[in-house]
Order: sequence, then structure tokens, then C-alpha cells
Amino acid sequence: MTDVQSAQHLTLSSYVSSSHSARVILELKQVTKIFRTTQGLLPIIDRLDLEARSGELVAIVGPSGCGKSSLLNMIAGLDQPSSGSISVQGCEQSRLGKVGYMLQRDLLVPWRTAVGNAASGLEIQGVPRKVARVRAKELLLRFGLAGFEDAYPHALSGGMRQRVAFARSALASGDLLLLDEPFGALDALTRLSLHRWLLDTWRSLGKTGVLVTHDPEEAILLADRVSVLSPRPAHVCFELEVDLPYPRDISITATSRFAALHAQLRAVLLEEEGPMLYGPV
Repeated sequence: MTDVQSAQHLTLSSYVSSSHSARVILELKQVTKIFRTTQGLLPIIDRLDLEARSGELVAIVGPSGCGKSSLLNMIAGLDQPSSGSISVQGCEQSRLGKVGYMLQRDLLVPWRTAVGNAASGLEIQGVPRKVARVRAKELLLRFGLAGFEDAYPHALSGGMRQRVAFARSALASGDLLLLDEPFGALDALTRLSLHRWLLDTWRSLGKTGVLVTHDPEEAILLADRVSVLSPRPAHVCFELEVDLPYPRDISITATSRFAALHAQLRAVLLEEEGPMLYGPV
């Protein structure tokens, strides 16, 4: 084993050990969700178990329409499970407004500047406007947006807008941040740039995250663990520990270990693809 490989092994071993001993931030136990439709009862999620530990980024992948976004809505408190429990930091009470939630579209308000948009979540929570804007400006600087704090959304590139939206979600969240395909609407080069940016930024935020994505390569590159959902009604049918060393860089996608993890995840996803009875939920 070379010196570089030894160092990577020690980094990985230390990380795996600390991640398994870290406290659980999010825990889902036997979560089931059933919708009423004109065609009768539609089971979406079936006795799903999932957890995310402090500082961990967990990716969720699965067939289209299996209920990934419905799952995030329940974690965020926008909806409730039909049965089972969802707890954030050991509390099963209302989660609404206590969990950061970033959607695929940035949803920036056109009449607010970048700093105004980033501060909006804090302002809604009752943080004084001046204090909220100071905190938002500090985070935008860390996100590489120095000089664009007073720019309006129409003057920002797609990648910049997503970073502003990410800042807004991170500031308004507690320890838990939900990411629903945040890079899915971007072109390939912008998405690659934001992958690099998130890898450089995530650890410093001190957040625990749940990332929904349709891209297995994105899941392996960004996440510590990947949970695969079955076709509807969804449950976690497979979990992949991403044993890639930190700090992690885009260049890791060219390694044999990344290729092996990618092949394993793709094989599981292809096996789990099945006929969908209804459209995406």
C-alpha cells in the first residue's frame, strides 16, 4: 500500500468510525403513506425505515414515481404519515419550519436581491431584518458570491441562483437540510461546478442532509450513504455505504472504486425498476 493509499485508508476509517458513533438527527420508523384517489386507496410508502446521523449526507434514489418527494414532504412536516413515526433530534412533534427544504427550482423572489432572498427564511422565522441580512451576507461570501450580494435574480447565472437558494435553505434550517433534486434542472457544466462547490462546502456547514436524486453518479459522489427505494409502495430495499475518502474531489469519479460502487448501485436500480401503475407522486 502506498503512502497516499495509507493516508486515504486512515481518513476513511476515522470517518466511518465517527459517523457510526454520531448521534441520530433524523429517524423514520415503519413510515407508511396511503393516499385516497378517485380509483381508491393508493399506497405510496410502506413501512419505510431510514436514519441520518449528525454531519451525514444521505442520498435517496429509486424508480420514478416511487414517492421520494412525498417522503421529503413528510420529513419537512408539510404532510404526515398514515402510520409510523418521524423524529428529528428525538422529537416527533411538529417539524414544519424547523427543517430546511431546497427544491429543484430556486424559487427566488424577483424583487429581492441575493442577500434579501437568502435572508427571507430567517425573517419569516422572526429574526430581525438587519441581523438576518448580516448572516445571509456572511454565508453568501462563503458560497463564492462576493460582489453579487445586491444583485437581483435576473442578473445571476443558474448556478449562482442555486447557491442563493441553498444559502436561504441552510440559514432557515436547524440541523437538518432536505435537498430535492437541487441540480436536476441545470445544464451539465453548471451541475458539475455545483458538485465541486458542494463537496468543498458541505462539511463546513455542520448540517445533516437528505438528498433526493435520479442520478446514481451524483449520489455516490456527494453522499456518505445511498438508500435505494423499491417501486411503489416504497421501502428501503438496499443501502450502499460510500467508502470513498475525504476530502472528496470530482477527480474521484475516475477511480476504480468509484466505478465499482457506481456499477453496484446501477445494477440494484435496474433490478428494482418495475411497472408504475400511476404517474409520478
